[in-house]
Amino acid sequence: MKILNNKSKSINYVWWYDPQTGERDLAGVASYIEKSGNYRLTLNFFPETKYEIQAIGYENKISHYRIVSFQKDNNSKRVRQFKQGTGFLDQVSGEILIKAAPFNKYLILTPKENYEKRSA
Repeated sequence: MKILNNKSKSINYVWWYDPQTGERDLAGVASYIEKSGNYRLTLNFFPETKYEIQAIGYENKISHYRIVSFQKDNNSKRVRQFKQGTGFLDQVSGEILIKAAPFNKYLILTPKENYEKRSA
C-alpha cells in the first residue's frame, strides 16, 4: 500500500477544496503517526474533535483512505470511532482527496514537499 512518505514529526497542510470554484482554503494541519501509518488532523473549525486519515486499501494502483472522528473516555482511551468520509491518493499531485460528509467541499491533505514547492 502506498502511503505518503513523511517523518514522524512532519506537519502537512489540510485544505478545504471547492470543486465548483477551484478555491482552496486552509482547513488545518495533519501530522503523520509513524506507529500507525495514519495522519492525525486538527481542523480549524472543529479543534476539539479528533480526526484521522487512515489507509484502508490498495486497488488498481490507487490507495484508498477514510477519515474518521473518534471519542475518548476520561482516561484518554479511544472508545468510539465514526467514519466521516472516504477518499484516494491522487497519483499526479501526491495529495489525498477526501469527501467528508456532510460537506460539499473536499478535504485535501497536501504532502509537505508539495506545499513547499508551491509556496517558493
